[in-house]
Amino acid sequence: MKLSQEEIENLSSLLLSADDANTKLGFAILNGRAIPSSLLTELFVVYKMTPQKELREEALDLLQKLHVKPNDPILTSDIRLSSKKNVHPTEQTIKKNISRYVQMSSGKLDGLKLALAMYNKYGTGLNYLLDNLPMDLQKKLAERFIVNGHFSLQNCTLTKVPEVLYQFENLKGIDLSNNKLKTLPRKMKVFKELEVLNVSSNRLTKLGTYLKEFTKLRELNISSNNFKEFPSVVCEIQSLESLNIYKLRLLYVTERITIPDAFKNLKNMRHLTFCEGTYGYSQGLAVHFSNYPNFSSISSKDGTPIDLLPHCMAERVYRENGKSEGVLFLFEQSDNTVLKKQIIEEQFYDPVEKKLDFKSTLLTKFPQELLDYEVEILNLSDCYLGIKEYQGRKGWVRHKEEEMNQLLSVFSHFDTLQKVDLSKNNWSDFPKIVCNWTSVRSLDISQNKMEAIPDQIGQLSHLEILNLERNRLEELPTSIGNLEALKRLYLRSNHFRSFPKIIGQLTNLEELEISLLGNNNPNNKGLEMPPECLSNLKKLQRIVIQRRYSIGEGAAFKKEYKSVLQQLVPPGCEVVLET
Repeated sequence: MKLSQEEIENLSSLLLSADDANTKLGFAILNGRAIPSSLLTELFVVYKMTPQKELREEALDLLQKLHVKPNDPILTSDIRLSSKKNVHPTEQTIKKNISRYVQMSSGKLDGLKLALAMYNKYGTGLNYLLDNLPMDLQKKLAERFIVNGHFSLQNCTLTKVPEVLYQFENLKGIDLSNNKLKTLPRKMKVFKELEVLNVSSNRLTKLGTYLKEFTKLRELNISSNNFKEFPSVVCEIQSLESLNIYKLRLLYVTERITIPDAFKNLKNMRHLTFCEGTYGYSQGLAVHFSNYPNFSSISSKDGTPIDLLPHCMAERVYRENGKSEGVLFLFEQSDNTVLKKQIIEEQFYDPVEKKLDFKSTLLTKFPQELLDYEVEILNLSDCYLGIKEYQGRKGWVRHKEEEMNQLLSVFSHFDTLQKVDLSKNNWSDFPKIVCNWTSVRSLDISQNKMEAIPDQIGQLSHLEILNLERNRLEELPTSIGNLEALKRLYLRSNHFRSFPKIIGQLTNLEELEISLLGNNNPNNKGLEMPPECLSNLKKLQRIVIQRRYSIGEGAAFKKEYKSVLQQLVPPGCEVVLET
């Protein structure tokens, strides 16, 4: 018996229900009946997307009754419409794939119906619907995303604000976060009642000046976008009480965004989010702004507006949030000596060990108050001290020698230093101020970009440990031989092509590690053996030589090399050869 149009519509609803029991009921009704061709899309959706094997097989059987062959491209294609093994296609991908299936079926599949079916059953296909549904149906669909006057549509790969949104002029809140919006059009002006706007995690590069007309806007979240500069219109939205400007764009180390002076005129501000407190440098705080303190967030506890003067904010976030929030700004610009000494003692100085630890703290200026402390251990590792700024495609601009010495000048009179760590700072030049620390016994300046060591290093007469690993050194200065107290020398991952013979003068050396580059000239017949100068190292207990072997250095050569090396070093010395 032929089904009526009403029965077909009811069957469509059953087949596309989120409840598989209804889908099974729909199949039971169709059992033994002629299959209406208008149900092709519904059966295709069940076949393609249901996780249940029984339903898939029944859907395939019914599709074949509609003369869809098992090898039909719409059935065999692996074009994705749903998630598989925790891999989730984006809304943009689903939109594209729906169009591909419609084209593949020569128009037999109804794209709009397919998208509606997918949305109703699996919550996907929304992007396609917003582009193709008639406006009256779009409005009905959009109403599903409005709760108490607040519209929320996240993670839908939207590249533009949906046109249907302008049908709801009295919205109080709009959340379009986690999409791909590049602009907020002037048509947004219709939302005169707007109190909350969240457009975080999009691709916005600027904000329209019309936002200052949102006289009721209390909360604004523009974090995680691509703003080229701070959107100055924000400073004109006098009604703002809450603002999130974390990661206005992805910044490289040393890059900063400048906040307009007018920002301090936002007199109703009660909550601010600036940076993410668990990422990046400055003791775990990302650095985003050049003329304002960098901090995670700040809230008014008594409901009174926050004083947005930079100095007031810096002191407040340090006292309330702790860690190193506000420290960069205070060290650079504050005249409050008492507070700066408090910061040093709370964050960086250990009076028992006499240790000053700035590891992973991104600073462009060290406070003069440091001179009041006796320091034996200094850690400036991973502070990017060698980097001046980042210039896009031109790459890093590194400090010149005089700029480095100026940056470190506060440490020039530290005459009690015993142990210093200057690793991972992207230095291209060895900071000569280091050579003034004549009392130092351990110096780590590894993992930089240095191509040479100055002769003045020979002044460090008490030096026992020197780590120069992972630089670009091709030779050592002769003054290295003056380091009579040196016991451990680490030279791995540099550019030495031959063994620096000056090492033979370090007669108190107990441990040596070095990398040697090979010579890939096939005509080179004189393969280098360990130098005789190693026989002078009578106290050597361990030697590690990492060789990138030259062409022609076979197993026999390697065996001979190690044999010669063992004859040169003292009996009992551990010999390690690495490739």
